[in-house]
Amino acid sequence: MFRISSADVFCASKNLIKSFCDDALIQNQRDCFSSFFIYINSGVLVGYLNVQIVFDIVEIDYIYVDNNFKRQGISNKLFSLFQDVCQHSDFPRISKFILEVSDKNIPALSLYKKFNFKEISIRKSYYKNGDDAVIMEKIL
Repeated sequence: MFRISSADVFCASKNLIKSFCDDALIQNQRDCFSSFFIYINSGVLVGYLNVQIVFDIVEIDYIYVDNNFKRQGISNKLFSLFQDVCQHSDFPRISKFILEVSDKNIPALSLYKKFNFKEISIRKSYYKNGDDAVIMEKIL
């Protein structure tokens, strides 16, 4: 997702790095395969990527960039960093990435297509506002 809802636990504290990291640590303790990559500019948390890793599959939960920092390539940098970590770390061999995104979220769809994600399915009226969810994957 390119944007998170105001109900999300991380939204309220996105500018407070310590609070954000504490909340992320609590979530990681509940879900041992969750990983966060954060982007900080002058001490302010301006973006993050949250993923779940289950065996050899990565599910991308959020890509968030603060409105004041959009269109500066931060999502690209976060995703590129994560791909590099997957390829050069002790992670078990990752075979694919999957995600879901609103069919109305054109910036996110463009980002994922740039990284060679392919549409594999549609979930009709998946979101509360009635938008469809586009399921995408990238086979490695």
